[in-house]
Order: sequence, then C-alpha cells, then structure tokens
Amino acid sequence: MNISFFANKLIILIFLTCLILLFTGRPDSLLLHSIHYAWDLGHILFFLIFAYYADIILERFPKTSYIKRCLLILGISLFFGILVEFIQSLMADRSADIYDILRNITGTLFGLFFLAPSRKRVKSSWIFIFQSIILLLILFSVIPLARSIMDEIIIRRQFPILSDFETPFETKRWIEMGNSKISIDNNVYRNGKASLKIVFNTKKYSGIGLKYFFYDWRNYDALEFSLFNPVSESLKIICRVHDSLHKKNNQKYADRFNRRLWIKTGWNDIRIPVSHILNAPKNREMDLATIRGFNIFVVRLPEPRIIYLDNIRLTKNNNNGI
Repeated sequence: MNISFFANKLIILIFLTCLILLFTGRPDSLLLHSIHYAWDLGHILFFLIFAYYADIILERFPKTSYIKRCLLILGISLFFGILVEFIQSLMADRSADIYDILRNITGTLFGLFFLAPSRKRVKSSWIFIFQSIILLLILFSVIPLARSIMDEIIIRRQFPILSDFETPFETKRWIEMGNSKISIDNNVYRNGKASLKIVFNTKKYSGIGLKYFFYDWRNYDALEFSLFNPVSESLKIICRVHDSLHKKNNQKYADRFNRRLWIKTGWNDIRIPVSHILNAPKNREMDLATIRGFNIFVVRLPEPRIIYLDNIRLTKNNNNGI
C-alpha cells in the first residue's frame, strides 16, 4: 500500500472541499460560535495546501528564485482571495470579510515557509524568522476559537443563567443591530459586579440579540432579566423571542413572541412566563426545545439612549409576570 498516494488523495479531497466551502459559506444555523471560528480557519487550510502544491509545480522551473516564487504564489493567493470576497459581497446573505483575506495570506505563508520543498534553498536562520512570524499570525487566528470554546464551557456551567456579564467573553454571545453599541460596564449592575451597557441608535430598529446560549427552555417557568434606565424619561423597548421554526416561517411578526415594555427610571426587573412565550405564535406553539434568539430593541428613537442589561436567566416556580 502506497501511503503517500492515499495521503495525496486525501489532501486533494480536503483542498476541493475547502474550495467549495469558500463560496458556500458557513451556515447561519450553527448554534456554537466555536464552530463558526473553526469554519473560518478553513481559509488557512485551503491556502497552505494551495501554496504547497503551487511550489511543487514551480519546481519544474528551477531557475526561478525562491523570492520570485513566493511573490508569485502570494500574488495569486491575494488575487483569488479578493475575488472570493468580492463574489460574496454580491450575494444577498453574504458579506466580504477583510479578516478572511488575512487568513488566506497566513495560510499561504505557512505553506511556503513550513511545507514548500523550495524553502530548503534559503538560509535556515531566515526561515526560522519567517516561521516565528507566521506562528504568531496563526496564534492570532486561533485566539477567537479558543476564547469561544471557553465561553461555551461557561454557558453550560452557568445555565439557567443565560448571560450575567461577569465573564470577559460574554459580549461575543450578542449581536449588535441598527448601529447599537454594547460594552461591559462595571459601575452599574443589578447582580454581581457588571452589566451590559447598551447604546441604542436612531435607526428604525436598533437593538441587540442573544445568539449563543443554552436553547432548551422546556423545564422552566419564566424568563427574567433586569434593565436600568439612567434618565428620568421612560423608554419603550420591545422584547422578542423566537425558535428554530421562525426563519422557516419567513420571520413573520405573528410567528414569534413580542412584548412591549416601558422602562422607568432606575432598575426594572422583568419577568416573562415561559407559557406566554409558548403560546405567542399565532398558528402554532413555540418550540421551547429549540429557542434561537432573545432580542431587545427600540423603534425610531429621536436621539440615542442608553440602558443597562443584567442577569438574564430562566427560573422556576414563580406565578406572576409583567
């Protein structure tokens, strides 16, 4: 059995799979943000394989210097990477990402300075310097993955607390919408030592959404959270909860839970019975085993407003809600 033959076949299969995934993109339905970051690392894998085989092909032209070879392969990688991002920007559900281009270059450099046969023509001291720089780039690319894995461990340990902003990575569980801005604040809090500061913008819809959390709410009675309004003027916000079927149902307003809340000055402790969420969709019951989003947002603010969010959790055995 020729091991190298099967190894080459496997590498080519991985290369072609990565090529297809470059254009299809990661699915939005993934529940773990670690998988999203791992998916992005496919750019590095694809381009290091490309650089390795491109160098082997160029070995047929031995008079080509190593520097020219590297510049040619880097140029092709950069052109192809920009082309892919441009194509993605034309798709309705995709967008260009400059960090993908950085990952492409990182993968190409890894292939050239760690794997390419022609690297042996260069002094080992120079190779070592470039390899050290490339490893730093790899580390920079892997940090988000490691951070998300740590946060996913915390998510499971914290449950039924969905988010209380006491750990450093929690903002990555949330998405900003309508030019809103979020940050951890250590001066205002309802529980623990921190809360989430939310700056709502004047867009038609401005808000935030909890995207990564433990999604099975079947054994709980209520969703509770606290909001702090630092000014005397009350603020009307909308709380929204939806499940995995909501997107399939064209995200209709009547197919999810919506609740308008007036947030008065100071702390407002909100309690929403899970039974209200269960029965919110017009023609069906909410699938409590596959809750996919918890959003709070405002509509057409005349000027930016700030509120603080804290201690989002599921609870049992309470009776009243607002």
